Amino acid sequence: MRLARRRLLAPLCVLALAGTTCGQTWYLPVPSLLDGTANRTNAAAISRDGSTVVGASDSLNSFGGALEDGYFLTVTASGTIATGPTSVGTISPSNFKSDCRGVSGDGSIIAGSSREVIPATPTAQNRDRAFRFTSGSITSLGVAGQPAGTFGISFGYAVSADGNWIVGLTGTSAGGTGKAFRWSQAGGFQVLPALPGTSASSARAVSGDGSVVVGDSADIAFRWTQAAGTVAIPAIPGAADSFGLSLGVNFDGSVVVGAISSPSFVDNSLGFPIGQAEAFRFSGGTTRRLGGLPSTGSQTSSANAISDNGLVIVGESRTSGDFITGTLEAFVWTPRWGMITLASRVVDSGGSPLIPAGTRLTSANGISGDGTRVVGEATDGVNTFGYVVQIRPYCVGDHNDDGLITTADIFAFLNDWFASVPTSDADASGVLSAADIFAFLNAWFSGC
Repeated sequence: MRLARRRLLAPLCVLALAGTTCGQTWYLPVPSLLDGTANRTNAAAISRDGSTVVGASDSLNSFGGALEDGYFLTVTASGTIATGPTSVGTISPSNFKSDCRGVSGDGSIIAGSSREVIPATPTAQNRDRAFRFTSGSITSLGVAGQPAGTFGISFGYAVSADGNWIVGLTGTSAGGTGKAFRWSQAGGFQVLPALPGTSASSARAVSGDGSVVVGDSADIAFRWTQAAGTVAIPAIPGAADSFGLSLGVNFDGSVVVGAISSPSFVDNSLGFPIGQAEAFRFSGGTTRRLGGLPSTGSQTSSANAISDNGLVIVGESRTSGDFITGTLEAFVWTPRWGMITLASRVVDSGGSPLIPAGTRLTSANGISGDGTRVVGEATDGVNTFGYVVQIRPYCVGDHNDDGLITTADIFAFLNDWFASVPTSDADASGVLSAADIFAFLNAWFSGC
């Protein structure tokens, strides 16, 4: 009884990250590495522990050529830059292009791609090559099935949390078909089989231990394991086609997110039915549509990253304009919140916005393991730049979202469940059932 009483009165606040209280939120723009005009920075991924952000800066140099420089930076618990942004350099010293896409759980290993000069070719041509960066050193992974110094391309898109695996795309020639791969320092390249009837494929994300890889094969979303091989994510019933991209996977590999074709709907901005891709969540053999931001009448969206427990998903949703030129807005989705703008969760304790007036978060590309830190791209109407935000953690047991675990949450949940309110979908299955009651109570008694 004493334990139950303690749980009733205990605040939800836990140390989600070292030195961070659950109620603390903040916003941090990422500065550019480069000088010049038209500077632009993106934040592509964040480490599982929330300490390290990676991405790329680019600008136009005085000769009109594009510069791109991959970077990493570390952030403090209070939302300031501890170190960086620091360039990872390039594979070939004479080249000026690199792009960081993935980072290990503790931030020590980074993956991406960089132009590598191939001196054996008649004109010493450049080729994109996946790289591994650690301890201040960048190393080319080369190309699957080809010796160093020959043609071919590869791109590194993600790193497993344990740092042992890098996944991406490898191509056997300058114009050859790309193949999804999984790479380890011990074993090198493992080219993953494409889906039956397809040839081109790409690996976009990987589980914490590297055992589950997700991506797309000829624009069909897939999930790969050593035991089952490459398996297509089930299509949405009534969808116009089988298009799909798997873009994120949770820590244990049980939940996959991305974008997938949805049935035709009437787009308010166009006034007639269209078929479009929308964000999805796949778990337990079921593909669940996440829709779009509710205020826009558009379902066009993409889920890009997911928390360890599979309950917090981030991405972007089209908010206005036609399906090509529409304005993008970063979103966060949970079973209780549904899809809402990420900016709406970046507020201080009094509910005031922390995003500067005139700034819009246009995409959310990565999320920390606990679901509290998110990175992506933003615009102020002139410049495009990366950002890092911290939001309050999502807690299933805190059903009324007041930051406390109390009996009020039980009554609020049961009222919603008996009224068939979608926010009572505690197990994120997309179907309200008795399982949601057990999922909620387990979370409530565990303190979250």
